[in-house]
Amino acid sequence: MNKLIASLMFLVILPMFPTQVRAGEQMFLDGVIFDPASQTWYFEGVVGETAQYEIPGGILDLMQVHYTQNSEARTVWVALGIQTLDGYLPRGPWNGPAHARQWIRRGAKVRVFVGGSAASETGVNWSNCDTLVCRYALVFDQMHLDLSNRIIRGEAAPNWYPWGFLFWEIVPLQGEDEVSAIYPYASFQ
Repeated sequence: MNKLIASLMFLVILPMFPTQVRAGEQMFLDGVIFDPASQTWYFEGVVGETAQYEIPGGILDLMQVHYTQNSEARTVWVALGIQTLDGYLPRGPWNGPAHARQWIRRGAKVRVFVGGSAASETGVNWSNCDTLVCRYALVFDQMHLDLSNRIIRGEAAPNWYPWGFLFWEIVPLQGEDEVSAIYPYASFQ
């Protein structure tokens, strides 16, 4: 009986620990993970294509991120930033589209995350914060049928950016020393 209980506990506890998956020569964490210490949801992956997408009032810079969920290959589009009449709102340590392309290249390893008052153990609620980033993210998530929480729950994302993209933060994982001072979540494991 004790062996049965121990086996069942192992099966319940095991999925709570992040695993690492090898993609080519790069090692990254499997799945979208919640870090309770920093109140942050994050995943790691490899950059694929980049694109620009014109929307009313702005231009979005986007990148494709290939990651795994339960060891299954997945792809999601993530905004690098948005150019509006008021300027450029970056989602990483860059100050414009050209600068973003210096940080983000096909095959680069990245961490994509959302934290702060918008994130909790139950998911993402953009209406919990009142910043410009959160207002944009709320609009995009509403347009894309709550994509942030669908990704967290392990659902597959649309394969084409007009059908859905995340407005989360991005940290390039090559050159971590350069970004760890800017982004506190860049170096947590």
